[in-house]
Amino acid sequence: MGNGPAGDALIEISVMPHPFFHRDGVNVTVEVPVTLTEAVEGAKITVPTVDGPVSMTVPAGSTSAPSSGCADAGSRPRRVREAISTSR
Repeated sequence: MGNGPAGDALIEISVMPHPFFHRDGVNVTVEVPVTLTEAVEGAKITVPTVDGPVSMTVPAGSTSAPSSGCADAGSRPRRVREAISTSR
């Protein structure tokens, strides 16, 4: 590239807060309101993800503050992303 000595490049990245997505380590979380009727009777709800909305099921009889996850929706450590991209 250039004529200078080889070395490390240090890059600092600042991530602005998102209005409704939050990071928890490598997980991306979002709070979605569920009505009392949906929690008691169960329902299919639409949940936003970083890749677009997905349909999820709220089980009948859900209690307060349940959490659920979407497989492969969110960030991955670099090693995992590289392993997935090289295996395809």
